[in-house]
Amino acid sequence: METAAWIQASAAVVMMIATVVLARITWNYVNLTKQLVKSQVDPVVDFGINRDGEEIVVTNVGAYQILDISVDKDTVCFLGPPWNKPISKVRTGPKTPGRGPQAWWNLASLGPGEVKNHPIGEVVNGANNLLTSCEEQKAKGQIRDISPTDNVQLFTFVVFRLVFYRDFDRRRYTSQKVIYVFKDSSTGKPFAMDAEYHGPIVGGEMLQQLREAK
Repeated sequence: METAAWIQASAAVVMMIATVVLARITWNYVNLTKQLVKSQVDPVVDFGINRDGEEIVVTNVGAYQILDISVDKDTVCFLGPPWNKPISKVRTGPKTPGRGPQAWWNLASLGPGEVKNHPIGEVVNGANNLLTSCEEQKAKGQIRDISPTDNVQLFTFVVFRLVFYRDFDRRRYTSQKVIYVFKDSSTGKPFAMDAEYHGPIVGGEMLQQLREAK
């Protein structure tokens, strides 16, 4: 009787251990499957300006959270055709040793479906001031290779660069948006529009240079 009871108790212990081990294996398998699925799904983020040209907008339209979102910007004044070259550039902020330029806008995280926006009024005004400065330099003959009488248009752009990381493996992703800043012909007030949607106006060659610039 005692032997039978011992065997029965031992069998129960073995079954309990087997159940725990099986549960652990199942949990590991499910977790691994989730990680494999995540590794095959890249984040999907919309990055641009709103319809009024007053805010930069970041929207997480993907299935998973993204982390450590940062946006920096460069403001560039271009000589138009036939030169199509930058003549002045202002970066986001001063470089910090080992870190590069300071980010203009930071977000800790952005969940699925979440939207964040940031006003760009000061950025647009700054770009307008740069354009005015370049116009004054041209009028004074201070721009290399052109004279004050040359019929050339000046363009001012702001390049917003987005950096973010996938939540589970810290993989880095980037995106960018180029906006064109121009003055109202009657009021002189600056406005911003998406340069990608107005390529024929601002010129494809300039846009390509802006996309490739670091």
